[in-house]
Amino acid sequence: RLHAAYLSVLEGEIRAELEAGRTSRGIELARRALEVDAEATEIELLLVRLYAVGGWHAAAAEQYGHYASAMREDLGVEVPPLEALRQSGPV
Repeated sequence: RLHAAYLSVLEGEIRAELEAGRTSRGIELARRALEVDAEATEIELLLVRLYAVGGWHAAAAEQYGHYASAMREDLGVEVPPLEALRQSGPV
């Protein structure tokens, strides 16, 4: 439960950083969270979005590749294209 609570709190903070336009801080938090749980897909998606919004296009593409691959292989789910993540709106 502690692990899930920790990730939930971090996810909330990451979302707040994204909404406030503080991409560098959001990226730092997301990376930290993924070090704890590499399978935290919502946080990885937030990281992709942070990279894209922040202008780190190569990093966004690389992280997106990892995320999309994991979603296809682990869950059999197709994800929206990277371009869709650059647009504003909820993640």
